[in-house]
Amino acid sequence: MIMIPWLSTQREWIVLIVNLTALMTALSCGISKLDHVRNDRIREIMNVESTILDTIERKRLLWFGHLQRMPSTRWPKRIWQWTPNQRRKRGRPPRCWKDDVMDSMAARGLNEGDWNDRSRWKLGSERRRQP
Repeated sequence: MIMIPWLSTQREWIVLIVNLTALMTALSCGISKLDHVRNDRIREIMNVESTILDTIERKRLLWFGHLQRMPSTRWPKRIWQWTPNQRRKRGRPPRCWKDDVMDSMAARGLNEGDWNDRSRWKLGSERRRQP
């Protein structure tokens, strides 16, 4: 038997999450797909300001700030700083969690070292993405 993963890339997971969230929001306000109402309009009707991806990104930034403020002796911080001794396969390196966090920081105007000031970091994490 050959096992094929249902969703293989992170992009496919994101598309699935966004579509399911939009569908659940539409169904909860009595709108079907046949009505052809855009997701932005549905969020406006339901008074929803952020998408699930905004929430995930915000929580990721809050955890990253917490991780950076940890002492170096704690296991999460040690694992974060650990680098494997083996070489990577050739080709484009896969995106890692740190790349996504750095992109989120840049989109919200946060700099490295801002995590030391908790109130500033939380305020920056709550800020919406700048296009």
